[in-house]
Amino acid sequence: MKPLLALVIATTICIINSCSHKIESEYPRGTAKIIEETYFYPVNNNGKWECGDTIISYKYDKANHKSYYDKYGNIILSKEKRLIGTEISTTYYRKPKQHIKERTHVYNTNTQKSYDKIYVYDKNKNLVEVTKSRDSVLSLISKYDYNEEGDLIKKMDVEEEYVMYITPLNQYEAEYIKYNLDGVLLEKGKEKYDDKGLITYCHIDAYNFGQYHHSTEDCYYFYDKDGRILSYIVEKKVVAKVFTAEYDIKWNDDAYFIKKYYQTEPSIDDGFRRFWEYNENGDCIAERLVNEDNTINVDSIKEYEYNEKGDWIKCTVYNRGTHKLCPDGGVLFNLTKEEDTPSEIIVRNIENI
Repeated sequence: MKPLLALVIATTICIINSCSHKIESEYPRGTAKIIEETYFYPVNNNGKWECGDTIISYKYDKANHKSYYDKYGNIILSKEKRLIGTEISTTYYRKPKQHIKERTHVYNTNTQKSYDKIYVYDKNKNLVEVTKSRDSVLSLISKYDYNEEGDLIKKMDVEEEYVMYITPLNQYEAEYIKYNLDGVLLEKGKEKYDDKGLITYCHIDAYNFGQYHHSTEDCYYFYDKDGRILSYIVEKKVVAKVFTAEYDIKWNDDAYFIKKYYQTEPSIDDGFRRFWEYNENGDCIAERLVNEDNTINVDSIKEYEYNEKGDWIKCTVYNRGTHKLCPDGGVLFNLTKEEDTPSEIIVRNIENI
């Protein structure tokens, strides 16, 4: 049985300076390659899209980012400086000492305060604990328990305030149940996996959130032969609470009107479909998110330029956002960029040591 997987379908692109940079005098031992990236506003120069000013916004808050790789292509250090005044460095250990495989240091230049986040693994390379160290005080963030076969059977997350119990059914299926730290039921679910351990299906029953008391979700995941996500489909139904309310309205000094108010909310069908497309280099070239009513919420295309070694050094992104109904029901491959203006241009500076 594969451990419970949390599929996070999201794509983060780091921001850096695109100009020529001098290699830092101090960098991790074993560094073979340094990659920097920067976001730019596009500028039309006689019909050709070129880099304008660096993008500065909360959406793209990484002002500078460097990734250090060894000769095998493994990342060993990541550094970033954010416009909001945060500096983050993450060290990755291939041969961890005391089972510490990853350590992140976060420093706020405005408050001059910092903390470390430490990821601890067991001898089987399973994540068992995440802790935070601030002002010499160590606090638990999350803790993981496994059975003898190495399957995840319990996760406690102090920051997110829940505890989850997982029951492996066989090699391809698992059930789980989630409570908050006070023992209130939050969620029940069942997941299915393929031979590679990739999640292919998940059914979720969620309880006690907001004005609603129950929702169900069926999630389907589809991959290509290399394990890259191709589509993610969510079918969701939300059931609102049935409640009564009393209103006490004073008409004058000695008269009151009391009314009982009954309300029943119908079920709400919701969901979305998400699609990706890749080129022969394995880089994502298109993405689309289609809502339940068949409107397109995210619609983007990426065009790449590569160096002689096959590394992409420039990416032009066309984002069209919410617009017309999807005529093909969400089929990604009809995506075009006709009459579109790029939303950003990403430039990479790659230096081999």
